[in-house]
Amino acid sequence: MVTAHSIMFSKAAAAKVLGCAASQVVQVRRYAFVAWVWVRGRRPQFVKLSLFIASFVLRRMSAGNQLGVERWADVPQWFTVRNEKKKSSYPVEITKAGPVCRCEDYKNQRQFFGKGVCKHGYAVLQKLGYGSLGSYLAA
Repeated sequence: MVTAHSIMFSKAAAAKVLGCAASQVVQVRRYAFVAWVWVRGRRPQFVKLSLFIASFVLRRMSAGNQLGVERWADVPQWFTVRNEKKKSSYPVEITKAGPVCRCEDYKNQRQFFGKGVCKHGYAVLQKLGYGSLGSYLAA
């Protein structure tokens, strides 16, 4: 079952933030502004949630760099984003609030966080010359 915790504050996410193997992470507990993380062989430590969020965003931005983006000729706010490795594609609409996609990652982010941008959305933002959702919204 997918939860907000499993999306952003999982053992795998903690391992990426702390630079260790996911198999070394024993436990992650989320609190208001920090996560308590226990890594085998280390003392448990508190990690700012902002580090988890930054890692979450950077992974999607990086994955977006690997995707192909084509603008629809007849509807300029729509794009097709292709992943040649997976042989998949998703339509992405660019709106005033940011990109809207039909992929599971985007749907999960919307459900649990009220907003979100998947790798397909970041691919479109990058194609339009924006380095982040914040820079798009500011423009």
